[in-house]
Amino acid sequence: MAAVQTSPVASTVTRSNAYVLVADDNGDLRNFLVSLLAPHYEVQAVADGREALAAVQQRKPDLLLNDVMMPNLDGLGLLRALREDPETATLPVILLSARTGQEASLEGLCAGADKLFTSQELLARARTHLNMAQARNELNAELMRANEELQAFSYSVSHDLRAPLLAVDGFSEIFQEHCAAQLDDKGRSYLDKIRSSAQRMGELIDDLLQLSRVANADLERNPVDLSSLAQAVGEELQRRNPASGVSLVSQEGLSATADSRMLRILFENLLGNAWKFTGKAATPMISVGTAR
Repeated sequence: MAAVQTSPVASTVTRSNAYVLVADDNGDLRNFLVSLLAPHYEVQAVADGREALAAVQQRKPDLLLNDVMMPNLDGLGLLRALREDPETATLPVILLSARTGQEASLEGLCAGADKLFTSQELLARARTHLNMAQARNELNAELMRANEELQAFSYSVSHDLRAPLLAVDGFSEIFQEHCAAQLDDKGRSYLDKIRSSAQRMGELIDDLLQLSRVANADLERNPVDLSSLAQAVGEELQRRNPASGVSLVSQEGLSATADSRMLRILFENLLGNAWKFTGKAATPMISVGTAR
């Protein structure tokens, strides 16, 4: 990383509504950066890292330009504080420094910042960072809309399809109980297929609603006993399918730091699928463990 060169700039950058925060304890360089950026962006300048952090917390900028060597809180310390906060973890940052050499460059780049060398490059990189940030925000907004549409669709499916599906399954069960004796083997087979298909459709609706809840849930990372979780899911599957004859072997001492609800959904899907597709084996067994 090197200090910004203050040669004249002939820029074609047009004025935008982006807000850029500049943090530098060098008054001359700070004023130059403001004069360079102000024709194109809304700019605020502060004199050290602590002021910059307070300014970011008060109003999140679209781009931060900060010096590495600053009093109170240096540029790398400021960068680490920003990356640790979920609200600013993806904030675009360009580091300015008079420090030279590969070590200084790597220290800033590994902390998640970009570097620049000339005023022309500053404007070009500022524009690039802001364009990328805008694209990322648009993508996040699109994902949020997609999740909302998925949730609305899932609840619509639940309400619109579950009622007639329950009727199909319920009346076919009644028909099976009271009229099965009047049917031949083929008729009983057809009736079994109707009930089986209705129940499978119900499972698909449950899976769709579960997917909607997963997409909108906040993650909570905690220690999880994977061995006990696998055993619990296996016992539940055994209760649902007592005639399957499937046995589950889970390695002892498996653990992870993760969201226990999400892991349970994962295990229910993985073990549930394994349960279905091992049923035809002579001695069906499912094993849960680790391998290096």
